Amino acid sequence: MPAPVVSMTTINWITFTLNGSLTGTDGSDGNPTFVLVEGTPTFLNLYKNGVLQYPNVHYTLVSNTITFLAPYIPIVGDLLRAEGRIDGSTTT
Repeated sequence: MPAPVVSMTTINWITFTLNGSLTGTDGSDGNPTFVLVEGTPTFLNLYKNGVLQYPNVHYTLVSNTITFLAPYIPIVGDLLRAEGRIDGSTTT
């Protein structure tokens, strides 16, 4: 009996580095744009002060650029965290 064929997908879950500045004071001003240094994610969880942000509600993502939407633009003192994955596939 032949051995079964196994397909494996490698998933790289990472914490992204956000390149940008927190300059806002009220959620409607300041810098709304941040770049994900590691590249374009295939899946992204974005948190502001520990609260999950929703795409097309709190922010948009085009390629590796996040743009926060008013009134959700981060202000000075906010903590941002972006984590997700960049997929690569191998078949054995």
